[in-house]
Amino acid sequence: MDIFQKCKEALDRTVRFYRLGMEAQGSEDFVAFIDALMEILPVLPPDSIQQTNALLQEIVHSQADKDYLRVADLLAYGEILPPIMEHGRGG
Repeated sequence: MDIFQKCKEALDRTVRFYRLGMEAQGSEDFVAFIDALMEILPVLPPDSIQQTNALLQEIVHSQADKDYLRVADLLAYGEILPPIMEHGRGG
């Protein structure tokens, strides 16, 4: 499994666990997502990095507020994954 797929799968698990109210498991998978993302960021174009960073700031604020449903929504619908996966396909 490549790093792009690992990133997507960790994101999907994070969203699922946060939506189920399983914050501990969601947080573990969120760490796995961030770890994978850190390997991917250096190869992304600057505009994708800026978009990703802006969204991550929103996510961190929502986590600080313990608003895990918002974190799940931002991860699921915040367009964090498309530029990452597009680059993973050679786009």
